[in-house]
Amino acid sequence: MRQWAIGGLAVLLLLAAQSARALPYHALTTGNTPWHSLQLVRQAPPRPGKEQLLAQLAAVAGDEALGCSQRRPLPAFEAHTRWRDALPVLDEAMRDRRVVMLNESHGRSRHRAFLQQLIDRLHAQGVRALAAETFADDVVAGTADGRVRAGSGVYTRDPVFAAAVRHALALGWELLPYEASVHVASREARERMQAQRLADWLQAHPRQRLLVYVGGSHLDKRSEARWMASHLMAMTGTEPLAIRQGATACTGDDPAAWPTPPQAGVQAVVDGGRAPTAEADWVVVHLPVPAVDARPGWLATLPGRVPLHLCVPPSVEPALLRVFDAGSDDQQVIAADQFPLADGQAQAMAWVLPGLYRIELDMPTARASCSARWSSTRRQRRGKAACRRGKPRTVPDMARWLESPVVGPISGVHNGVPRWIPARTRMSSTPPRSCASAAATRWPLPATARSRWATR
Repeated sequence: MRQWAIGGLAVLLLLAAQSARALPYHALTTGNTPWHSLQLVRQAPPRPGKEQLLAQLAAVAGDEALGCSQRRPLPAFEAHTRWRDALPVLDEAMRDRRVVMLNESHGRSRHRAFLQQLIDRLHAQGVRALAAETFADDVVAGTADGRVRAGSGVYTRDPVFAAAVRHALALGWELLPYEASVHVASREARERMQAQRLADWLQAHPRQRLLVYVGGSHLDKRSEARWMASHLMAMTGTEPLAIRQGATACTGDDPAAWPTPPQAGVQAVVDGGRAPTAEADWVVVHLPVPAVDARPGWLATLPGRVPLHLCVPPSVEPALLRVFDAGSDDQQVIAADQFPLADGQAQAMAWVLPGLYRIELDMPTARASCSARWSSTRRQRRGKAACRRGKPRTVPDMARWLESPVVGPISGVHNGVPRWIPARTRMSSTPPRSCASAAATRWPLPATARSRWATR
């Protein structure tokens, strides 16, 4: 009987894998499981756009390496060009424009960090509305409590993008979806429908200004190109200010190949003269920033973020470390930070706002998560001990953690995934001295014997 059961399970798993390979890509990328989605698309047969989609999913999972590998060759920066800090220059340029458009490359999280900076600048000028190509039609209802969920949009599943949206909501901004609401047969039909939805909002709010966050070339205002921006101009008579995020450095780039920043610490610069491309008024260049503990250095520039140092367990397969707001058990809420762990990695660092967090480790094959609670405001957080055995043959180290005195009885399942919660744990903002000996017994662990906390 047991053999029949095992054989039936094997058949079901094989059929599920074959069905996944037959599904269109978009059907493999739904929900709040970016690591699992990334593995499914990797296993899917080659189709047009597969590499681009992989780069977009990897960026959501905290890895821009694929996006960097697909970028165009670095342009030849002219020596006589006068580079300036982007934000003060754009402050003046945006001041008298009713509509400001900023674009992104869907495979670069760094562009979404700049969006948050621009939101702050425009908020000071009285702007209170953000339209984004990726927003779902029900984004307003889905974010009514200030949290961004998997259903809020496709690219908002990136924690950096979600942080920008949460920031806008905290400032009292309105979110505006404008993507074509029905399937369209051509690119131009899609551009027209997008423009019409924005035009309708502008007509209904004659005294309000608008920030529009687009992908790629949708901000191209040239009439012959027939992108969304050109249709919006024709419908409203309003010319938007178009800001293109251009050349963007990747971790490990040689700073000597990039423009010299006007002052130390400047992250983004703009050409001091005319934009080098016709479709935009300004082009922002993101300069190299040294990595911090194997994470992109620009993450350290996100407003209010503090480092969270963790000892992590050894993994027998690719794993994604995810940090969630512990104030919500909604499994669709987007993580505060998430990033893949390298083979044999014993310690990691997340960038978070001060608060209480749930920390999970996702492995697509084992479908297992470990959880702990961390607070930046208390010296120690006591949580209910809980565990559930998963697949020790797939993740053998789990068995040792479950037998550790820091865990206790079964607590249930998180989104269909077993959950482990150590009873007592301390997190720290101090880099760990060594995680090698401790990581084998329990997870997460204090980064140092004498823990310091990230903030107050």
